[in-house]
Amino acid sequence: VEGLLDESRKHMSARKFTAALDVLREAQKLDPSAPQLRSLLDKLQSEHQQEKRSRELEQLNREVQDAIDRDDYRSASTKAAEALQKFPGDAGLAKLKEIADEQIAAAAQKEFVRNQTAAAQQFLDSGQTQSALDAVEKALQKVPGNARLESIWALIQDRILKERTESDKATCLRQANEAIRLGRYPDAIQILESAQVRFVDSKDIDDRLRFAREQQAKARREAFVEEAMRSAQRLLAENNFEGTVNLLEKAVVQVPSEDLDLLLRQARERRDGFRRDLQAAIAKGKSLLEEGAVAGAREFVNSRP
Repeated sequence: VEGLLDESRKHMSARKFTAALDVLREAQKLDPSAPQLRSLLDKLQSEHQQEKRSRELEQLNREVQDAIDRDDYRSASTKAAEALQKFPGDAGLAKLKEIADEQIAAAAQKEFVRNQTAAAQQFLDSGQTQSALDAVEKALQKVPGNARLESIWALIQDRILKERTESDKATCLRQANEAIRLGRYPDAIQILESAQVRFVDSKDIDDRLRFAREQQAKARREAFVEEAMRSAQRLLAENNFEGTVNLLEKAVVQVPSEDLDLLLRQARERRDGFRRDLQAAIAKGKSLLEEGAVAGAREFVNSRP
């Protein structure tokens, strides 16, 4: 019997539980009350049960790992949770469940980010830039630091800046155009010069500023011409032909103008005609005096303008 017990111990050490059980049963037939027989039978049952649980645990770990390898993380998490109910202290199962749950969370986050990005893009496509920014910022509160969301956030901020810049520029142009329409060229130029500093290399601003300056110069020329014309007409009305010619000759040098040229020609003609008339009158007066017709000379002089 002792030899059979030793043989069963060897089978148990080699994890050959069926063979060990057969040997122990044979020893039990020979001497049911043999010392250590009961303890060996209990040990065999315990070790056999442990081996069975170990194989079951190994199989469960393999099934969970296979599900993870197939990217079937929900199935892996479910299997791991069920297995942990039977083997609550197994670190391997707990780790596999943690991996599966992390992948489930990552997939959910990825789907969330994809949906929020698509929603933001729809807002952008419809011109609702602020709504796009609100959607992305709300999403970033749930998944802070997400690279994709931060990238589209930066893109939206850039677009908002551009839109605000264009809006401000349009406001400046609108104000300048109104000032130009009303003839307030200094105001228009001041607005556009300030805008030129803010909106560097803006062709719209540059062109409008050039136009405002041209219109201001034109208005000043026209005002100068009008004032010169009024002054010349006043002098002509007073028969101050010499003063008229002097005024207009200086004016056409400062601001060339067809109107001034025409009036200058007329003034010169009237001045020259006046001079001729004056010379003729003087000659006539002298002639009358030489003829002794003092009264006639006096009457002639009094009749002259």
